[in-house]
Amino acid sequence: MKSNLELAESFLSHQNFIMAREMYEKALRDDAEAEGLFGLALCAYQEGDTVTCLKSLNELLEKQPGHAGAFNLSGMIAADNGDLEGAEKLFVSAIRCNPEMVEAQRNYGEILVAKEDYENGVKVLDTILKKHPDDIPTILTMAELSLEAGMTKETLLYLNQVMDLEPENEAALELVEKIERTLAEV
Repeated sequence: MKSNLELAESFLSHQNFIMAREMYEKALRDDAEAEGLFGLALCAYQEGDTVTCLKSLNELLEKQPGHAGAFNLSGMIAADNGDLEGAEKLFVSAIRCNPEMVEAQRNYGEILVAKEDYENGVKVLDTILKKHPDDIPTILTMAELSLEAGMTKETLLYLNQVMDLEPENEAALELVEKIERTLAEV
């Protein structure tokens, strides 16, 4: 039989936030405190409930000051609210807590790009791809950056890489269509 935490994670992965939240709350009562708080924060974030999300994250960081996921999610909220400096610091904290957390590294790279520190942002993303060449979100980010820079050939190389890994990837297909429309207009 699955634990409440396992059920919650399953519901969350299927975007059933109401049931996920209920199961995370039960997990909290069953002594899976850190995981339950983080799960509640994820549910609240997905539902757009920033207040509940931050409350859960703050409580989690009080109990587990080195929780990389909590710093990363806090950074995402800061970025969503336009606080790029705060987001950068939070992503750096997440990486310090867990240097192997690819999502935090990617978010850090994207924040550097958003702050117009393109060189360092691309270096961070490039480093991720050297260690994790199959990381589709990072490949897509590089494709988007290449497209913005007018580097169509590089964009297509990144998109081909994604399509090799995941032929039905919607984001990659949309970018290919965008390039085709642009080329047709020329």
